[in-house]
Amino acid sequence: MILDDLSHAERYEKLHPLLPAAFAFLKSLHTGKVPAVGTYPILGEELYAVVQQYQTVSPETLPFEVHRTYIDLQYLFAGQESVICCDERKLLTPTPYSAQKDCQTAFQSECAGSIPLTKNCFLLLYPGEAHKPKCILTASALAIKVVVKIKADGIGKSAAP
Repeated sequence: MILDDLSHAERYEKLHPLLPAAFAFLKSLHTGKVPAVGTYPILGEELYAVVQQYQTVSPETLPFEVHRTYIDLQYLFAGQESVICCDERKLLTPTPYSAQKDCQTAFQSECAGSIPLTKNCFLLLYPGEAHKPKCILTASALAIKVVVKIKADGIGKSAAP
């Protein structure tokens, strides 16, 4: 996983051939308007974005999620949150993986760390990196997040960190 500010995006564009388009989409959102909640196609099923708006909540109420098909590029457009992360092998009693949803969940892990996500920051999560987004950082806050879903095919050879 990688945590950084969007202004440093070019440092990571060589990690996957779709990352330049993903970062370009995120940068295009800075027009002065808040992006509307919904799904935005970028390159079909290979690359698309989901804009979410929510109130952060207590981490105990949320599950970890793990993906196999897509890389998550989570970008905080506004607000703040904590994302709790761990290796998928540390999840306790995970649900069966759903290929249709590209998701496996679990409510507990053996060990996990909290990552603060603030405005203009992004978190790049590869398949197998369990994460619990939407958690309270300091107090419950309204967050506007853009999650760019990047098809992970081919990253295992040279692009995965």
